[in-house]
Amino acid sequence: MKTIHVEPFMPEDGAPENSPIMGGYRIIRQLGQGGMGTVFEAEELEGGRRVALKVLSHGFHSPVAKQRFQREGLLAASINHPNTVYVFGTEEINGQSVIAMELAEGGTLQERVKQKGPMDVAEAVSTILQVIEGLEAAAALGVLHRDIKPSNCFMETDGTVKVGDFGLSVPSEALDDAKLTITGSYLGTPAYSPPEQIRGEAYTLRGDIYAVGVTLYYLVTGRTPFDGLDLVRTLAAVLERPPESPARIRPELPSELCGTILRCLEKQPSKRFRNYAALRTALLPFSSTTSTPAPLRLRFLAGCVDWLLLTAASIAVILLSPGHWDALIHPDSYPGNRLPVTVLGLVISLLYYTVLEGLWGASIGKRICGLGVTGPRRGSPGGLRALLRASLFDALPRLPLLLSLVFSTRARGLGGFDPAILILALLFCTARRKNGFAAVHDLWTGTRVLRRSNHQSRPKLTLPASHPVSGEVAQHLGPYQVLKTLHQAGAAELLLGFDPRLQRHIWIRKLATGTPPVLPSLRNLARVGRLRWINGRRSSEECWDAYEAGLGEPLLELAQRRQPWNRVRYWLLDLAEELTAAAQDRTLPAKLSLDHVWITSRGVAKILDFPAPLKSSTRFPSSEQMAPNPELFLQRVAVIALEGPAIIAKTTRPAPISAPLPPHAREVLKELEAGLSATQFAARLKSLLPKLAFASPRRRLAAILGSLTIPAVITAFLIAFVTLVTTMWQGQPEGVRLLLCLNRLKNPIHSHASAGGQEKDLKDHEAFEVYVAGHFRPMITNPATWTSLAGATLLRSQRHAAEQLIAKRPAPTESELQQASEVVEPFLKDNGPFEWFNPRHELDPKLAIYSVAWTVVLGSTLPSVFAALFFGGGPVLRTMGLAIVKKNGGTASRLRILWRSVIAWSPLLLLAVLGTKLVSDMETLTWQKAGLIGLGLIPVLGVVLGAALLPERGLHDRLAGTCLIPRE
Repeated sequence: MKTIHVEPFMPEDGAPENSPIMGGYRIIRQLGQGGMGTVFEAEELEGGRRVALKVLSHGFHSPVAKQRFQREGLLAASINHPNTVYVFGTEEINGQSVIAMELAEGGTLQERVKQKGPMDVAEAVSTILQVIEGLEAAAALGVLHRDIKPSNCFMETDGTVKVGDFGLSVPSEALDDAKLTITGSYLGTPAYSPPEQIRGEAYTLRGDIYAVGVTLYYLVTGRTPFDGLDLVRTLAAVLERPPESPARIRPELPSELCGTILRCLEKQPSKRFRNYAALRTALLPFSSTTSTPAPLRLRFLAGCVDWLLLTAASIAVILLSPGHWDALIHPDSYPGNRLPVTVLGLVISLLYYTVLEGLWGASIGKRICGLGVTGPRRGSPGGLRALLRASLFDALPRLPLLLSLVFSTRARGLGGFDPAILILALLFCTARRKNGFAAVHDLWTGTRVLRRSNHQSRPKLTLPASHPVSGEVAQHLGPYQVLKTLHQAGAAELLLGFDPRLQRHIWIRKLATGTPPVLPSLRNLARVGRLRWINGRRSSEECWDAYEAGLGEPLLELAQRRQPWNRVRYWLLDLAEELTAAAQDRTLPAKLSLDHVWITSRGVAKILDFPAPLKSSTRFPSSEQMAPNPELFLQRVAVIALEGPAIIAKTTRPAPISAPLPPHAREVLKELEAGLSATQFAARLKSLLPKLAFASPRRRLAAILGSLTIPAVITAFLIAFVTLVTTMWQGQPEGVRLLLCLNRLKNPIHSHASAGGQEKDLKDHEAFEVYVAGHFRPMITNPATWTSLAGATLLRSQRHAAEQLIAKRPAPTESELQQASEVVEPFLKDNGPFEWFNPRHELDPKLAIYSVAWTVVLGSTLPSVFAALFFGGGPVLRTMGLAIVKKNGGTASRLRILWRSVIAWSPLLLLAVLGTKLVSDMETLTWQKAGLIGLGLIPVLGVVLGAALLPERGLHDRLAGTCLIPRE
């Protein structure tokens, strides 16, 4: 065959008549040329469909080259995804191999950057996320691309990006196959190839991630990391030289985005992102659809968490500085020490917010609450901006206190009112929904507190394995094998076929002879919401059309079970977008029927031009299948999918949806019922995708664990305090004896009201004073006693009384001390140091069990039941963004919510009562026995956690007839 030379010009009304003909295609113009072939825009002579025709170059006619070229067609044909170029067929024309592919009319990403310059951050990230979607679909089938670059990523006119040119792709299980490698030649593009590919080492998915990183680098900078070098130096740079940060070219780029790109470009594959999901998570904050303002309630909760952490950190630092104990415990009595303590706390707070929010993008409290701080460029605000923000938020409210301490050495307040509260209120006076709840410190520093995206990948269907390829086929239609009949209605028959050249299943719709061919407008459809027409034939003997195989299930089959909103919202969005596009290009089906809706295995809804093959005998009443307009059609799809079998069985028009739905979902469905157009409905649904769609088991489990946080903190604090005290006094038994004597003097034990009894009380009181003055004078007069950890915690309140006592009584004589010891020593021996400690100064296991059991009851169970009764829920559920409704979606009464709370907490309440009763009946309790009792928590916690992890609803919700849904 002669070489084809085509002028790039093409008349608007079609291909020029003198265009070259190649087999069944009319060549229109050349689109591009690669290492192995040339790509032309072509028109099918029979069907008139425009395709991209890739022709193997003359220099690659060896059997190995042809095998590689054919394998490209097979691998590309095995991937059917909106973000990959679709392959219609492959064949040989006059001994020359060709592949007919989908034509993307928007050009390549490389052309886009060359024409308009580098993309802005949101556009570039949204573009590369589509590339990731296509590559992820290929990787799920075991296909690695190995040649990702902007010139192999194609754009549709609607902005959809598709990955194409799988010429270097290999199945992951055949990476070491040397038969398909041309000896002595380098395959790939050096600037986009990972180091391991250049070295000829094993290629993994992380090699494609490297190329994705280079592609994103190119989209945001307009150049590659090693641009401007010749081939040899480029190869050497890829192998050895670290890439320059994109911020060196565009300083305004967010530092986190640059870090993400550079991580993709790591020389060692193990240092790159492990998979596409991890890379997607890192990129999502920079896309254009994931930023939502943080509500004030979440900011308040995050602030409380940060305050607790900062308070604990400040106390821990002060513990290392004994001289400040008085200022910590009794600040008003020691104002001279309060200034350095206050300054120290402020410094710790400023460092905390500056480092975590400036570099990490969120403090610990904000991270726990799913929030983050961003600067003007979507990334972290940076150190200086975070310091300014923290100074306004934290230092400004403390300014009156600092000034009062500096000038008057005492913080007097404003009539007992802390001015910091007023300043904080003024800082948040600007927070409005319309400005994203931005406070004064947010506005002045150009920062925003955003809620992390609730991004959830489109839920997929779980389907049985695909149909096996039969060894012997009884029937053929054109180039296809017929495997079996899927559906038959009159003369029309839907068949499952197999394309032996591309090794993939197809659907064949066999029609009555004389049926008109498919309209050209339908042949060229390449939208997600419709099946692709592949081929067709009309003759006196054959009348059929071939479509891509719809691996999935009909909507009417899936509606045999109520479907969750997180699935249905995507189906409605697909259908609304398809109906909008079909109305614009006049490809809307003549009849909109529910039995024409097909859900693919990826969870995509498609409108078929013929009835979907149903597996079961269940039929929806024909009067309800048809819809006169797109809006009513969407309403019926929503009702049948969300309501399930109860609606299918009805012969009358279904009632409004009663399934438990998030408020935003119910609102948009009401708008659809009120007359919202398909176009507006699609826009509303797309804006709602970042919102929480359902209460996942993970979120329900977090709600349960959140309710246990308060008792867990109380228990941990109590045990830590007692343990700390025992540790302090193990080396200071004299301090315990002094404390007991001082307490005895402060709270004397009176004898019977008689002359002899009063005289005895006076003698005992005098004996304790003599004993303290004789034995503890050196300890009381030593300043280190009162600045030590033990003295500051336990003896501090008795210091004044002890000093008065030794001043009142001079050093006693030996005989006085001996007489006093005879009275005091038996008291010290009988009363022991503390009832909480055994003679070995260890924590009593009974105390540990009591504290754990009753802090659970008092700190979690009772507050939860109280909140359920009086507030219809609780702060934990509100924090998690959840609300309680009845299983039919109606408002749950307070009594029902109370019953749910009682069911949920009854196992722990019962265990606490039985456990404390068992412990009380024991004369002695060792830690071994306490451990065995603690094992009883395991089955109870197993039941609680298991109930939380049940799909859709926990056990307590099922028993109470309730359901958790997103609050907003």
